[in-house]
Amino acid sequence: MELSGKTAIVTGGYRGLGLVIARALLSQGAQVAICGRSSENLKKLDSVLSEFEGSYLWTVCDITLPLQVSNFVKKVLHEFGSVDILVNNAAIFGSQTQIIDYDPQVFKDVISVNIVGAFNLCQGVLPHMVAQNYGKIINVTGSHTIKEGSDFGGAYYLSKLALEGLSSILAHEYGDTYISVNQVNPSGLKLDEIITQGGETEGEIASNKLQELFVYLASADSNGVNGKKYDALEWIEDHKTDASHV
Repeated sequence: MELSGKTAIVTGGYRGLGLVIARALLSQGAQVAICGRSSENLKKLDSVLSEFEGSYLWTVCDITLPLQVSNFVKKVLHEFGSVDILVNNAAIFGSQTQIIDYDPQVFKDVISVNIVGAFNLCQGVLPHMVAQNYGKIINVTGSHTIKEGSDFGGAYYLSKLALEGLSSILAHEYGDTYISVNQVNPSGLKLDEIITQGGETEGEIASNKLQELFVYLASADSNGVNGKKYDALEWIEDHKTDASHV
């Protein structure tokens, strides 16, 4: 297995894309720590991921609070011994409102979760990655291009633009180490169609290929790959031909 002996943190890994990522890493032998703000949602993992019992843990953690993040990272290190992979996936959309009417507190909440939360996690794990001179950080970004007819969501789009910037800065700062920082843009993925409709061949291919992208970026196969941006839909399309020959 490509990730045997490695430990990953996946924020917001209890549903949607985060759960897909967590399952992909677990299936390749990684130990995975998942955090979120709702214990009720996190408890569902014990049935959803029952086949991986002993290889994952979940913890209630508000990633906007540095102390909670620090305690979460300490727990992961205590239970699993290392932190080798960080997937910053957790995000909220906020309000579908024009900027002129945007509630300032909602705006702050979106920025806090989507960018400050990612910053807190990076600060939490980087000392350990630096000490072991190895680490993979994967930031789930998103499109910040406003298309005609799209929902208003200024805070969300701004936060994703900022996360791209943070990714680029970290990739530059650690470019001469064995720590890599890359981005995946999942925009355009219809999770209900691509991820859960396993009965349809197209859905199976898309789901498998999406998982392969995250496994690739988390594994030694991507050593030396740093500061790259991957479009999930393009990756799936480009690798469909591989699946057709399996």
